[in-house]
Amino acid sequence: MLNSYKKTSLVTIFIFTLIHGIALLAAYRYFSLEGMVLLVVTHALFCMSITVVYHRYLTHASFKAGPIMRFIMVTVANLAGEGAPLGWVTVHRDHHLHSDEPGKDPHTPDDGFWWSHMFWMTRRLPKDEWTLLCRHHSPKLCKDRYITFLSKTYIVWHIAAAFLFYWAGRFYAGHEMGMSFLIYGFFFRTMLVWHTTWLINSGTHIFGSRTYNTKGKDHSGNSLIIALITYGEGWHRNHHYDPTNARAGFLWYQIDMSYWVILCMKKMHLIYDVNDKIPAPPES
Repeated sequence: MLNSYKKTSLVTIFIFTLIHGIALLAAYRYFSLEGMVLLVVTHALFCMSITVVYHRYLTHASFKAGPIMRFIMVTVANLAGEGAPLGWVTVHRDHHLHSDEPGKDPHTPDDGFWWSHMFWMTRRLPKDEWTLLCRHHSPKLCKDRYITFLSKTYIVWHIAAAFLFYWAGRFYAGHEMGMSFLIYGFFFRTMLVWHTTWLINSGTHIFGSRTYNTKGKDHSGNSLIIALITYGEGWHRNHHYDPTNARAGFLWYQIDMSYWVILCMKKMHLIYDVNDKIPAPPES
């Protein structure tokens, strides 16, 4: 549906340009080993906050969590830079409903790789139509006070996070380290998290094996390379076959780091009612 939107979002274009520009232009100037370590750690944290929390938890309800754990998970995921939870969930549910249907799937690569990878986000519905779409796909989240609060205050959280990265680095080793933490922990990390998770929308609907039969025109695929890059989300055909499963990797060799995190949280009794039953193998 989003690929038929006629309204261009200048705000999105500006933010994309700003984040990419600062990340690429300042990375060399403020390079530090501490900054690189921070980049690796925050990239893993925020990528898996998207794959585990936004995707498998909020969108597909593959496990449950108590109010405190839910609050922590959603707050961290909100800081990943992928938009507030209500909008993310709504668009992803719209994608599953119309996967690769021309004119309906928000980000099918049938409209071009770069469209499915990032440019689809530069288009928006009018506010009233967007509100109706959210209510249709995410009625419970629309009534969740904290979720709606995050939507209203989204930009504030990220401005605060940028300041926090800078001042943490400055406290640790002065202004130069503060700038390194800001560039690598916020700007460069945000850019890498974007392109890592966006590869799921673009790459896994072009490449990979199609072992299970899925509905409609869906041509999602399973890709080991993309799974390694995206913390397990590359087993996308599996996911489209069984969306509410906490696993994306169904076979022993299908590495799924996001599921490992879910399994650890389950073992620690932080979450419960995890749907991780492996479905029957596809018919040959």
